[in-house]
Amino acid sequence: MVSADRSTADPGALGRAHAATDGALYGHADGGWTTIDGVQKRVVDVTYTGTRAEAAGGVYAVTAGGTLLSQSDGGWRDHPLGLRSVRAIVAPPDRNSV
Repeated sequence: MVSADRSTADPGALGRAHAATDGALYGHADGGWTTIDGVQKRVVDVTYTGTRAEAAGGVYAVTAGGTLLSQSDGGWRDHPLGLRSVRAIVAPPDRNSV
């Protein structure tokens, strides 16, 4: 899974983005990829809120097992949704981050 925030990208340059494998979540910033610590579940989708003017908008992810993850200053918070076999997440781009 790869997801990119189009509001932070420029032609020829990737902005804020995330990629996931069965065992890890990666974040893209400053031209490079890093492993994100603290995410132990298989992420199936990532979405972004905010606009170019709000470069620090929210980042949300969802796991296959139905856990919502939200990025905060202290890392990633999780909340069970009570759903199974989740495949995607959607958030309006103008939603305030939590």
